[in-house]
Amino acid sequence: MACLYIFLDEGGDFNFLGNGSKYFNLTSFTTFKNWKNVYFELDNEKYNLLEYGINQIKFHSCEDNKYVRNKTFVILKNYLKLKNSEKSRLDSVIFNKSKLPLNFREEKQLYSQALSFLLRHVFTKIDKNIVTEVVVITDNLPINKKRKIFRQQIKSTLKEVLSFFKIPFKIYHHPSSAHYGLQIADYCNWAILRKWEREDCFYYEEIKQGIRSEKIVF
Repeated sequence: MACLYIFLDEGGDFNFLGNGSKYFNLTSFTTFKNWKNVYFELDNEKYNLLEYGINQIKFHSCEDNKYVRNKTFVILKNYLKLKNSEKSRLDSVIFNKSKLPLNFREEKQLYSQALSFLLRHVFTKIDKNIVTEVVVITDNLPINKKRKIFRQQIKSTLKEVLSFFKIPFKIYHHPSSAHYGLQIADYCNWAILRKWEREDCFYYEEIKQGIRSEKIVF
């Protein structure tokens, strides 16, 4: 019996005008806390970079230079063999924004639907009999009036999904530097969105073997 951790990261934007992203995606890295192999490797690499002279506080796909990004994806490729692991999984849901109905075209509704779709799928695939509780961690929410709305959406969606399985849950919003799980979710989510948004599969191929599910929603 163990606590299940779900780290979430989203990509794209909520802009439905012509200058917005074509897709919006949400990716989850789901793991038990005793699964530390890739965490150890990332920690070791961070200290190598510090010794090399790179001020690496965290791994972030958009901010890292090409050298750091390539090194990080090598680590993920070697250690995120999720298809062969019962301890962790990587799942993503992708929305084609141009094909969404009008009632989905607002931030809280789109995020809520993506979260619901993703979590329902994840919880049909894990062994609920060994899960004592669920801890969901996202990156810090923006400091504005929408923070409360998004937090409530996440909470209500989790309550709806997990009440069926009768599993207690907690939600935390931490800076991504606090958890390698968030940094893994960020890197993988970025690679998946890059594939759909730009048809660029270079980094996607590095983590492809570890993706358990990749659902496109029109």
